[in-house]
Amino acid sequence: MKLRDIVTYTSVFLVVVVEYAFRRAFDFIAGPLGDILHLSRSDLMILPSIFIWATFLTVFFGKMVDRKPKLTLILGGIISFVGFMACAACVADFSRLRIFMIPAAIGSVMIEVMVAAYMVKLRGFGRTWDLLTLGWARTSAVLIFAAVISAIFWLGFGVAGVFAIMAIWQVFFLIIFYLSIRGAEYERKDLDQVKYLKLAWIWMRQLDFWRIMLTISMFETVTVLMGARFTEMFKAVNIGETQAKIWFVMAYVIGLGGRVVWSRVGNKYSTRWPLVLGPLLMATSFLLFPLGPICARVSFVLYGLGTSAGTTNIRSYLGDRYGQEQIGMRLGLAHSGYSVVAGLLVYCSTFFLRTLGFQGMLFFYAMIVIAVVLFFGLERNIQWKNPRNGTVKFWPWVLTGFKRS
Repeated sequence: MKLRDIVTYTSVFLVVVVEYAFRRAFDFIAGPLGDILHLSRSDLMILPSIFIWATFLTVFFGKMVDRKPKLTLILGGIISFVGFMACAACVADFSRLRIFMIPAAIGSVMIEVMVAAYMVKLRGFGRTWDLLTLGWARTSAVLIFAAVISAIFWLGFGVAGVFAIMAIWQVFFLIIFYLSIRGAEYERKDLDQVKYLKLAWIWMRQLDFWRIMLTISMFETVTVLMGARFTEMFKAVNIGETQAKIWFVMAYVIGLGGRVVWSRVGNKYSTRWPLVLGPLLMATSFLLFPLGPICARVSFVLYGLGTSAGTTNIRSYLGDRYGQEQIGMRLGLAHSGYSVVAGLLVYCSTFFLRTLGFQGMLFFYAMIVIAVVLFFGLERNIQWKNPRNGTVKFWPWVLTGFKRS
């Protein structure tokens, strides 16, 4: 591996940490932020929801990625930096904080979509092992975020310091990534001849679009929900806040190893199966959690393994199934759809908690996950444009010890 590749992988890993951390580990700053604003964690759920709703615009960002990827990267960095720094300046004013969180979220989403699509487009990149970098970033984001926040609070900078560090961190490593890919070749068509709206409309009328969109929605709903409410959940089974944070971090440590396992499955067999098996573990974790302290701890082990199957495999799956040239458009369109579904499910979690109770809420979300898995996993006769991983029948694959037929 060349030094340039190492720099690219490392910068990708670090640049996307900010967005993932804010959505997946919001509960780490929800307490201190709530103390400043005199609001509960439930009142603050609007903030991580903004990051999900911002992805509605990725259908436009996807088109920009396919046509002008570097311009998308630069604009995303500027918008995100301005948004986070503005949040740092008005952290004590919730009405202004919500407004400035919007550009911070939009810029971060532009960066994430561009980086993911560009890694798939790069010649020599785009395999599941290459996208393992993004997967590790998603998983490690929680660990890095927890360590950085602890250091910032210890130094006395408070929540405003968290937002400022997030802004500086993201734009610094974005510059490193930009410099590392200068002159790199990537898959591209003469996009002036591609009718994006027609292609998008055709794809939206197909069931496979809804399968992919709902699968992304389900992953993001579960991870954001757990990241914003894990303290409340552990308290419900008589586990203190400190222990809750330890087990939440432990789940993501386990997820680091899980990323390797799922990447191996996707690379050797098919990128489809991690998107089936991972969510089933997530649903199982939701059903186990309310049964007591021991089951709650076991459920977070399963949660760490399940979430590590992650939406990174969606990128590889889209590249396998439809080809690399227009992955920006498809990824953007799928993200736009999931922003509505997942954003509402996360934002309405307070309503479900109050109406269904703690156990009822987890059961409700587990049933959603299982329904989506069945809808996605039971599709047959898939036509792969680039079947680099091949396809296998699920049960023969399991019964023969995961051997490729």
